[in-house]
Amino acid sequence: MGGLPRVAARRAPVSSASTRPDPAFVVRLEGVTLWRSDLHRPWGSPPLEDDRALLERVSLSLAPGTVAVLLGPSGSGKSSLLRLCNRLERPRAGAIELLGRGLDDWPIAALRRTATLVGPSAALFGGSVREELERPLRWAGRAPEP
Repeated sequence: MGGLPRVAARRAPVSSASTRPDPAFVVRLEGVTLWRSDLHRPWGSPPLEDDRALLERVSLSLAPGTVAVLLGPSGSGKSSLLRLCNRLERPRAGAIELLGRGLDDWPIAALRRTATLVGPSAALFGGSVREELERPLRWAGRAPEP
């Protein structure tokens, strides 16, 4: 297992026109643990030979307007952590909240419209790196300042 993932975060301006709820934290994870055997695996997959913890007792809180970057080597649990946030995976232990509500309190379709995962093989539309990073903000009505 590589090193544990790291999070770099900074506060970004929040649009005053937002109609979303304003909880103290957009995302909160408390003591989240995930093992390899907890991961969704295709039917007929061979049994795991080396079950181990991918994430252990992870706690993280992101306030509204925070822009975060999750960094870590391959296999450190970055994608697994994000998959937990929209219930594509279930933690062995711990709690996860989105917009002040536990994930189990969200209808799955509403949750997945709210918490979107862009994986490592996402298609780019063309343009500069800055334009690619700003595009989802513009779609959400939160165009960045020049």
